[in-house]
Amino acid sequence: MDATEEDEPYDRPTNDRTIDSVNSDSRMMEIESADSSQMENSTTILEQSSNTTADKSRDGKQPYQQNYHKLIIPEELSTVRFPKRASAKLVQAIQQEIRKNDYKTSDDGKEFRFRWDNTATYFLAKYCCEIGPFLGFENLQPEPSFKLETSTLISLKWSCVLYNLLMSVKFKGNTVPTELQLKTRVKYLVDNANLKILAVTNGDKRNPCTLTGDDKTDELVNDLARLKNAADKRRTEIQTLVTQRQSNKRDVGSALCNYALPEVVQNAGSPESEKSSPATDDVNAIDVPTNAKRRRVNPAAAALFTDLENSIHVLRSEMQQDRSSLLESLRTMLDGIKQGEQEKIALEKERIALEKEKMAQNIALEREKIVQNMALEREKIAQNIALEKEKIAQNTALEREKIALENGKIKSSQMASMMTAYLQYNEKFESSNPDLAKFIDDQWRSFQEKNILP
Repeated sequence: MDATEEDEPYDRPTNDRTIDSVNSDSRMMEIESADSSQMENSTTILEQSSNTTADKSRDGKQPYQQNYHKLIIPEELSTVRFPKRASAKLVQAIQQEIRKNDYKTSDDGKEFRFRWDNTATYFLAKYCCEIGPFLGFENLQPEPSFKLETSTLISLKWSCVLYNLLMSVKFKGNTVPTELQLKTRVKYLVDNANLKILAVTNGDKRNPCTLTGDDKTDELVNDLARLKNAADKRRTEIQTLVTQRQSNKRDVGSALCNYALPEVVQNAGSPESEKSSPATDDVNAIDVPTNAKRRRVNPAAAALFTDLENSIHVLRSEMQQDRSSLLESLRTMLDGIKQGEQEKIALEKERIALEKEKMAQNIALEREKIVQNMALEREKIAQNIALEKEKIAQNTALEREKIALENGKIKSSQMASMMTAYLQYNEKFESSNPDLAKFIDDQWRSFQEKNILP
């Protein structure tokens, strides 16, 4: 199962706070220079033994499960006096292991990008659960007698996780992950596990996400997610506690003003919770300087402080009551607003229904008007057609009469010409050719009988 790589490292501490106020930098440098040769010799011996153990574990069928970083750093992480030097030793051991086995990382090229499998994911979750490289998980056992630097401790933990993973798993293709890929993978697994935990908490029987497909690995990832959530919760509580302490100090200081001694203000800012909390639980807390000598407290100032504290409690209770009443009034107001909105919605629905009815009526009236107009148009068209037919019939009759008159005129002109020709030829042929004159006379009569001539 491949993890989605991201550019941002996972859970990097935002502020590198150095809380070690016991030793100075010069003293630390002297101790480091004095013990450097001795630690290098011990490191060489431990690395040789770790390499022998890792070779034996890789040759077997099952990986050898142990914290290999203890071969380099035998003491507990909480008791490491100089985390920077221990982290440097681990980084040197990691580089030596990479060179010895000819491992490749994504720093050597994109083609050497590590692909996560169930075995690597299992051991990553296992070592993260055991070491806890998170902010808020600094309360280790045994408790240290000095305060640790948070950023250096977190970096040391991630180096331990990477070294243990390199020594536990036999990687395919000699491709190994980087520290950034470890953080990205853990972030991916924790986010998906939180979705699963949230779904189970809400009562959803469906599994919203598949992590690895292996029950043991999934169980470890769920434990890791719960550990990370607890660390985040603890870190938030510490920050809230620090904020409350600072706020209490400001309130008490402003209340006492010039009516109390300075030591009263100083003692008032240290509640019982601050005295009872362990040193390692509050790594990010700001150190409060305390006086070595115990001074006498003015009884009048102490009584005044008690009265002020009681008045502060009374004011807080009154503020809580006012807050509850204000919330109740706000709820009532919100209910009224919701009811008004619902009434507006109902009125809007009624208005829309009336508009629809009006539109339907208007559409019906428009249809009736259109039908009536179409009927009137049809009647007008029929009347116009009848008038046109009458006009055409009249014009046709007139044209026929004109044609008849023209034909009569033509016939009259023809008869006049024929009569003229008949008279001319009849007079000629009576004397010269009586038979022809008789024939013409017979033809004339036949034309008259046939009504060809008038």
